[in-house]
Amino acid sequence: MGDLPLIVRVPIWVAIALGLWACLAPGRLARTLWLIGGAAYLIHVAAVFHTLHHWSHSTALAHTAGMTRDVTGWSAAFGLYINYAFTAAWIAYAIAGYLGPLPRWIRRIWCGWFLFMGFNGGIIFVLNPLRWLGIALFTLFGLAVTVRHVRKSKTSTGGPSTPSSS
Repeated sequence: MGDLPLIVRVPIWVAIALGLWACLAPGRLARTLWLIGGAAYLIHVAAVFHTLHHWSHSTALAHTAGMTRDVTGWSAAFGLYINYAFTAAWIAYAIAGYLGPLPRWIRRIWCGWFLFMGFNGGIIFVLNPLRWLGIALFTLFGLAVTVRHVRKSKTSTGGPSTPSSS
């Protein structure tokens, strides 16, 4: 997989990075990031189907089964259908975000699914050295979540107590 053209590799990393950022971003910025990231993801999907599968669903199924076997020891192609559903959901989520505000629970479910798919695509099912890029992106995301949580808990508790001067 390391010999894939840049048109296959670059857009997916852009999509993963923007999606991670979008999971942390507020309203309008998040919607924009999901839209741009989704466009990058669609470029990746089209490039994969063109260069790797030659627009053949059966070739894509066989490739997915082979990759799953290589990583897990279990030959299964259902991951391709999960990717199809993920692609449709990303498009729907990006469009719905521009039609009006979405409930927080939908955003959380979407970010959870994105994190699952991004982790699998960026760390589990990718070969070195690109795996290190996935590890770096998810580590930065984890640090950002931690910093946000610490700041939020300090704000809600009134911050650290300071000794009063006499």
